Amino acid sequence: FLANLSEPKHQKEYETLQKLVNNRSEYIHTVINEANERKKELLLEINSVHHSRISRSSATPSTAARALARAEATAALKKVEMQKWRSLRESQSAMEIQQQELALAQKKMEEKSRMESLLLEEEAAVAVAKAQAIDKELSLVDHQDPEHFDLPQDDPAERVQNYINSQRFEESNIGQDSSPPVPNHVIGPQLPQNTNHPNREKPPNRRLDPAANSFIPQPQNSRTDPSTNAISSYIQFMARRELIANKIQRFDDNPRNFYGWKESFKNMIRDIHLSPSEELSLIIEYTSNESKKLAQRLRNAYINKPTEGVEILWQKRSQRFGSNAVITEVHLNKLKDLPKIGFRDNKKLQELGDLLLELQCAKNDGGYRGLRILDEPAYIKPVIAKLPGDIQSRWQKHAFRYKKQHAEVDYPPFSEFVTFIQELSLERNDPNLIIEIPEKKNTGMRNPSWRQEISVNKTEIEAQDRRVGHDLPPRNPTN
Repeated sequence: FLANLSEPKHQKEYETLQKLVNNRSEYIHTVINEANERKKELLLEINSVHHSRISRSSATPSTAARALARAEATAALKKVEMQKWRSLRESQSAMEIQQQELALAQKKMEEKSRMESLLLEEEAAVAVAKAQAIDKELSLVDHQDPEHFDLPQDDPAERVQNYINSQRFEESNIGQDSSPPVPNHVIGPQLPQNTNHPNREKPPNRRLDPAANSFIPQPQNSRTDPSTNAISSYIQFMARRELIANKIQRFDDNPRNFYGWKESFKNMIRDIHLSPSEELSLIIEYTSNESKKLAQRLRNAYINKPTEGVEILWQKRSQRFGSNAVITEVHLNKLKDLPKIGFRDNKKLQELGDLLLELQCAKNDGGYRGLRILDEPAYIKPVIAKLPGDIQSRWQKHAFRYKKQHAEVDYPPFSEFVTFIQELSLERNDPNLIIEIPEKKNTGMRNPSWRQEISVNKTEIEAQDRRVGHDLPPRNPTN
């Protein structure tokens, strides 16, 4: 109850209970105060009577004592009566408060159960709506069981008899149309009939043509089961749905990945027959950052015209992430930010080859006209400056030979530089051609980390100078 006191309903109930308790407390305090005042009045009257009687005569002390004792007994009885009445009122008040708390707790339980039932009804409504959406997507209008479908009922014996009759009919046609008349001399001698045999039906006199084409039975057309079409459509839909959920990657706002992501997205949704609203929702789900915000704005703006919203969304995305200027700038910045490659850093050389191959493919594709400037020496030389010295020398010799073979050019094109780096990367990363140089081990004495003390012998230079000074002649200050 105290945890939910912040709610207006519970706060109102708490205020009602607080007012009830305050009223009971005020009433009890009022009764106690009245009893105390009455006691004081009785004591004052007793004291006044006592003083008056003492002043009148000091000969009656026993009468005053009896009056005082009677007054004290009356006050004690009144006090006991008031205490009983107060305890009764307190018990009644406590019972009322307890009943109100029980009623409040019961009301809270009823409200909680009602909210839980509403939540269950909401989940059931969502599940029903989801099932209806799937049925609508699959166009499953007929919800009958497969056993109630109008399927052909054929008897196997009747089917075999029909096939035999069709074969007899074709044989008779072949015998009548294609067999020429047989001369009499071909017919063998007639044998005498045995009269003892029972009478039998004579088969028709049919003669087959040996030169006729062999008979190939044609397959019978079977009627398509509508339930099979519905099941196959449902399986195809679920397979495409799982394929989209697992194969579509999220677009990361990188212009280098825009056209690849767009082509993959279009291929995935081509056979699903999505509505424009569903396509917008799918684009929002598989994008991030700026492109996701753009899709959300356009979906909110084109609620009643989702087809126009999809067209404008692809136009805006192509302008922001797929324009020639944007993609060219991204590729050139990638080339500009390339780190310097060390002498034995073959992996970075391989990464450079992959990057140059990507730029060459994008340049040859024709969609990025701005990448044609890569053929200029001003964009190739900064990349060469980040290569090791031996590779720079090899490129210089290669470029000189290329100029001699192609006199019409002043510098090898970008494609020639890409081919040179690709071949060099294969050479440097070939496991069979890599030579491992053992590390040199320093076997000499290492310098100690602490400074060694140096000791020298002290010489008596000062005493010798003094002796020599005495032997010299005095110096002339004028010289």
